[in-house]
Amino acid sequence: QAREFGIKRVCIYNAEKYPRRLLNLPLEMVYVVIMLIFGSAMCLLLPPYSMNDEAAHFGRAWQISEGTLVSSAKIVRDTLREEDRLCRAYIVWATQYNYETIPDFLANRQYLTCEMPSAMVTDEIVNYYNTQQWGKTSLGNVRRFLATPLTDKRENFLVPNTGLYSPVAYVPQTAAAWIMRHVGNSAGAVYYAMRFSALIFMVLCVVTAMRLLPEKKSFIFLLALMPMFFWLM
Repeated sequence: QAREFGIKRVCIYNAEKYPRRLLNLPLEMVYVVIMLIFGSAMCLLLPPYSMNDEAAHFGRAWQISEGTLVSSAKIVRDTLREEDRLCRAYIVWATQYNYETIPDFLANRQYLTCEMPSAMVTDEIVNYYNTQQWGKTSLGNVRRFLATPLTDKRENFLVPNTGLYSPVAYVPQTAAAWIMRHVGNSAGAVYYAMRFSALIFMVLCVVTAMRLLPEKKSFIFLLALMPMFFWLM
């Protein structure tokens, strides 16, 4: 009689189709599998630096990986004189003024800065700050990014918000940047290693929380699968 009901019929069919061990997987393992599939897809499919403030977070993490725990401050006018394309583009985006006609009250303002390898500063970042919208990327662009070697050439980048954040918040990305700098010489590989380090660290934190609070495991599982949780990864 149970087979007369649709839901029970599906349950019985699945129980007969799949091995019992798959149906008895711990909720932690189910979460790990889901996050490795969808989290990895987000890391690989989203264009570089397309997440909210990702470029500023990346700059802060890179800065910490080189041992600089406190961001230095620069006056906007001095930064513009250096003709740094990335700083200029950011200031135009942040102030809504052209860098040649920026008023004095903004030109004399101080911003926190960091140094980033020029190889890590893709054209997509400058395009975003110049046009205030992300263009489509392509597999060819990603391949070129992965094939771009790290060099000693540097560019200044403004980190007015993330420059104040504690280095503790960037431990996974900092560790990934430090390791990849000593293992490989690809700018794209370093970037994606830092992205995946955040994903792995987040999964470990959620699994740890589920094991420490087994009575709230289902709630944590559902909360950690919300779309905003993926976006903040």
